[in-house]
Amino acid sequence: MNNAEVSKLSYLYKFLTPEIQFAIKQATISRLKEKLHCGYERFNKGEFECLIASFIVMMCAPQPNMKSYFGSTEFFSYPFIQEMFSNYDIKTYLSCLSFYERTVKDDEDSEEESNSEQESEDEILSEPDENSQIEDTTINFLPVKGPKIVDETKPSSITAQLVNEFLLTVDKLFIRHMPDFTIISMDESLIPCKCKCCHKVYMPQKPHKYGTLVRCACCARTGYCVSLFLHQSNIKYTCEGIFQRLIENLPNKIYKMISDNYYSTTKSINFLVNARISYVGTIRSNRIVDQQKNMELNVGQCRQIPKNIHHPNFFITVYQATKSKKVYFAHTNNYMLPQKEQCWLDINCSKPQVVQYYNYYTRGVDHMDQMIEKVRWKHRTTRWPVKVFFHCLGIMLHNAFVLWTLETKSKITFVHFCLDSGKNNLIPGFFGQVLWGFAYLADTYLCDFQYFFNIL
Repeated sequence: MNNAEVSKLSYLYKFLTPEIQFAIKQATISRLKEKLHCGYERFNKGEFECLIASFIVMMCAPQPNMKSYFGSTEFFSYPFIQEMFSNYDIKTYLSCLSFYERTVKDDEDSEEESNSEQESEDEILSEPDENSQIEDTTINFLPVKGPKIVDETKPSSITAQLVNEFLLTVDKLFIRHMPDFTIISMDESLIPCKCKCCHKVYMPQKPHKYGTLVRCACCARTGYCVSLFLHQSNIKYTCEGIFQRLIENLPNKIYKMISDNYYSTTKSINFLVNARISYVGTIRSNRIVDQQKNMELNVGQCRQIPKNIHHPNFFITVYQATKSKKVYFAHTNNYMLPQKEQCWLDINCSKPQVVQYYNYYTRGVDHMDQMIEKVRWKHRTTRWPVKVFFHCLGIMLHNAFVLWTLETKSKITFVHFCLDSGKNNLIPGFFGQVLWGFAYLADTYLCDFQYFFNIL
């Protein structure tokens, strides 16, 4: 996209009323912070906000000063607009227009008493018939001439409703193309970033106020990163808060979560049970109140503690790994799994089923870290916190690129993979669509990001 096209989007955004601009800003920034969890405030000044604003304008009734743009089909020649509105429900759009038509008509009837000469100048959209079947799914914008629709002195609930409805529709389009996975491996990830001290720091072991910690959830089989959020290491989150931030972007399915003893607490497991997510993971001995944890076992033996008043939602399995080491597992299922789910089971192994299950599916984050290490990084993070945020998106993009090349054995370059990901759904999920939008706007190598640093 050249500068003229970017200026046209900015020009469209300027002609909105201040109330609609404020509603778009608040809804867009809050949704981006909720989804991407970026902690800085200057992200709302980029072209991505103008892109979202243009979509909101297209869904609402046209303003009087914008009929020259909406009267022609030039605006629909952009590929990202065609991609976004190809699956959009036309009935929802027509219902929005019918509301604005009634609003304009009431305002015009009140003005006819004061000034009858403006009667011929007002053009009103015809209300769509609810009983008629809509066969043509093309959107035709007609110019509307009349007074301002939105009252700037009073808050408009319909504006916020339209903005939220549009953003929910966009989320459905993003979530629709996510990969089919049910088992998630969750852990913190290492960002190979370079700060002012020029040292790579693993943040959980060496916390620092300028350090960045990434919480990521990956597919346990392939290592595909399906959700992540980042924060400074001096900001503390509870385990149930981390789980809530990671699973809020996922589709409504029944999942199985695998994690280590850092995230396993009684409150966090109860939160996952209420969210219909089964859990398997190690747990620390000081978090177990039950006195049966001190039972004496031989090496290689295990005992399962049933549900009781101390842990009513999960079982505890005590495994004696060595003479001086006991490993405690917390799991919501009884682990008499059906035969179709025992593909991970090693018959010749002497370890119990829950231990084999944990060792087999906890490798998702390790797969992601290994794929990241194979990629040569020329651009390290030196600016905080903007570059760190884009660096995390680049990690997910490289992760998907490595998986795509391994599965298809394609010789496609990384730049073409970034630009074609949105059209061919190569990178599913919300982050893939955001990365594709950035790649389309910048039309350059994603790891550079110099184009966006000038506008943020």
